[in-house]
Amino acid sequence: MLRIGQSTTDTPTDSALLRQRFAQQHALLLDDAIDPPFLETLSGVADKATFVPQHIAGVGDRTIETPPLAGQLMTLALRRSGFLRWLENVTQFEGIDDAEGRVVETGRTEVEQLVWHDDTNHPARRLAVTICLPGNDYSGGVFEMRRKGETDLLFSHHHDTPGSMLVFRVSKKLEHRLTPVSRGGPRRVFAGWFLHRP
Repeated sequence: MLRIGQSTTDTPTDSALLRQRFAQQHALLLDDAIDPPFLETLSGVADKATFVPQHIAGVGDRTIETPPLAGQLMTLALRRSGFLRWLENVTQFEGIDDAEGRVVETGRTEVEQLVWHDDTNHPARRLAVTICLPGNDYSGGVFEMRRKGETDLLFSHHHDTPGSMLVFRVSKKLEHRLTPVSRGGPRRVFAGWFLHRP
């Protein structure tokens, strides 16, 4: 079982099943990936932050943690070389050498959603990641992924288990979206990318 803590990361020794799942779905859900004490620390830091509006041209609107202290803590943990090598093995992507991201919220307003997009506007991105953080109960706010030009979903997930991590492929052949939050909220996650910087 994958377990990311504030100072250490434990990776599974046998990842064949995870590798197969990622190859089929282009996404991988890892339950309980964040160690509970570290998750509590991240949540406490994010609770003290201010969330300010962010507009992403052609994609949508959400709010982002400012200053991004919880996001920086999570990013540092995701940059550990042992974890990056394990992630390369599972996803069959070579050269993953960095991570970036921040804590974001999506509330129950008419504008806060992310429409279909592919995250390829930055060429260093290889994989995207969202990690569910403790917050308010909500409905809607579902992550969906499909092949471009198709209507059938490859993968769908409602982030309702704090500490769960979703890793998915960034590709011009795939697109994903976040449906509007319809009740409760806001939906709070760490959102970021794993990168290859030439």
